[in-house]
Amino acid sequence: MGKHLSGKKFGKHSTVIEAAVPIVKFLENLDGVKKISLGQIKTGLRQAPERIKIKTLKGALEITVRSAISIQKIHVYSDDLESTENVLEKYIKP
Repeated sequence: MGKHLSGKKFGKHSTVIEAAVPIVKFLENLDGVKKISLGQIKTGLRQAPERIKIKTLKGALEITVRSAISIQKIHVYSDDLESTENVLEKYIKP
């Protein structure tokens, strides 16, 4: 199920799926990240492998985290999106 997080970089919605917790905590402590917007959690999906996708949008990164039976989109706003994306990719795929 989801976990509640709090901090100055989060908006009103503070629930995150288990698979995304390490990523969100990493981003929260990353210099340059101004805001983390946690999207809706979709549950009840068919069983699937966990995966993470990063997409660059205008002004933000969209991170889609898929756990075994749920999915959540996270938007990350940063001073330097390219740098944030590079550091995040290294964190995800060591």
